[in-house]
Amino acid sequence: MKSMNHLLLRAALFAMLAFVSIAPAAAQKLLEIYPAVDSVIRYPTLEDSLVVICSKKVEQRYITFVGIQGHNEILLAAVTLKPIANVKKDISFTVQFNGTNPTTGTVETWGYVFDRNGDGKIDYLALQGGAAPVWDKDMPDNYPERNVGLNRHELDQQVGHSYLVFNHWADDNFDGKLDGVVHVDMFQNRDWVRRRLVVQSSKFNDNFDKITSFRKTPFDIKDSIEVYDDGVPYFPIGKETEEMIDKKMFDDMSSTLLLLNRVISVCKVEKKLRNVPRPELIYTGN
Repeated sequence: MKSMNHLLLRAALFAMLAFVSIAPAAAQKLLEIYPAVDSVIRYPTLEDSLVVICSKKVEQRYITFVGIQGHNEILLAAVTLKPIANVKKDISFTVQFNGTNPTTGTVETWGYVFDRNGDGKIDYLALQGGAAPVWDKDMPDNYPERNVGLNRHELDQQVGHSYLVFNHWADDNFDGKLDGVVHVDMFQNRDWVRRRLVVQSSKFNDNFDKITSFRKTPFDIKDSIEVYDDGVPYFPIGKETEEMIDKKMFDDMSSTLLLLNRVISVCKVEKKLRNVPRPELIYTGN
């Protein structure tokens, strides 16, 4: 029997997603759709129901679109150097562990894809960025820093707060180029997700002038952010040195978007792209 908490949670998610299931003409922008997509990611579909809808080799890479058995829609896309041998085993929707350290499944380069305005092209991607524990308000300020031994309770906290982590990219003016991202930023001194950085171009002209941050949802704690002429610095998962969210990163990701849409056209599956997350595609396990 399902617990009352599970039923309440599922009802809340259904209500949220019903609210955002609007017509393509009112396509939602990056921070409007982010909470719904984030909910789908946290309560994912069972891997056992995954099927390949189309796969093509392009420029030494395999582009694979995956859906859910019984649904005529694309759920995610994967870009790999080798064909995916078994989609049900190779792509993991949930965090895996090497001991107490969070890790991803066999295929790391995949993400959820959406077509918000119904033109048959992907314009929103939630791309897996790795696996890591996510800092929350219940975590103590004196939690050990990197390379300091953890006791049993601290290890349990690390495991209990670990998730697959996604970076959300959007083409908000639907011109085929990405102009906004919600990107993970790690602590400098801990291997934990500190916050999400939001970097956008308000005039869609490669001038990324709209920059903010949040901890859990776009409406909560805002932190001060360092901004340089050449971009916004952040700490990536698994690294101790800063990298930059800059025009080159946007150009590289826009090239990936162009490649995905090219294969969508070749596969003739434009009509199988989803608009926004739908309730029946949320994880419904006990």
